[in-house]
Amino acid sequence: MATFEEEYKKYSTSGQGKAVNDLYDAKQQSQLTQLESAYQASRAEAEAARDKLPGQYRQQANDLAAQYERNRRNFNLQADASGLNTGAASQAALAQNSAYQRDMGALRTSQAEAMAEADRGIAELERQYQANVSSAIADNDYQRAQALMNEYNNGYSRDLNTAKTLAAYGDFSGYAGLYGQETAGSMAALWKAQNPDLAYNTGRMTAEEYRAVTGKYPAGYTATGGYSGASGGGRANDLYGLDSLSDEQRRIQVRGLLETLNMGDASARSNALNYINANAAFFTDNELNNFAGALEKGRRLAGYNI
Repeated sequence: MATFEEEYKKYSTSGQGKAVNDLYDAKQQSQLTQLESAYQASRAEAEAARDKLPGQYRQQANDLAAQYERNRRNFNLQADASGLNTGAASQAALAQNSAYQRDMGALRTSQAEAMAEADRGIAELERQYQANVSSAIADNDYQRAQALMNEYNNGYSRDLNTAKTLAAYGDFSGYAGLYGQETAGSMAALWKAQNPDLAYNTGRMTAEEYRAVTGKYPAGYTATGGYSGASGGGRANDLYGLDSLSDEQRRIQVRGLLETLNMGDASARSNALNYINANAAFFTDNELNNFAGALEKGRRLAGYNI
């Protein structure tokens, strides 16, 4: 019988399981497409803003240089008009140039910092995008697993209910699909032992199998040699025809008797014990020991000996 993991894996790649997977594949693809689109739009906006920075700072540098040149000319004109000596004029010009160089250096530092901050922002967009993708995939996989498990359980419940309905009429094919043919075969044998009349009347048990379970032929059935279901019990002159059973028929008979002794109701066990006692000579010692062992599993009936 296949393990749960094997059955679940097989289910998830076929039928309703495949439909669930296809649904969540499409959902994931849609989510990833949306994330990709949003990321690309944000990245393009951030890169455009970053690419504008050099031009903006270049303009500021030009403005600063132009202002310095205006200040320098104005100072020279004022110095000439006021008769400022050469030494004092040179000192003033030097101070003015130093201020200009300081301001230009600060502007370049500011530009470098702005460019670095823009690059960090773009890198953060990339990191956040990758995190969102991972989160979306993980969340989708979690929801997918839940949906698959729910659908699997629902399907199992449906199959189990169908198997129960079929089994009530002796059809154990549903259980075979769920638990394997061997388990279903044992369940069918037990059902036949507990419901021989229904099994025979619905064509799920032969007259020989009916006789193996109940110790007599079905009512109205006439076997070779004149024995019928209306006749009494006993095995004089091999009325049950046990010597003529094939090996397969004997295996079916023994399994049915064991199932009946082990799990049948009181009436079925009583019939089986009567049959075994009446035909003990036709069973091997090992089969008789197995019959006795079946009774010892908590279902011993007082007054019967095998």
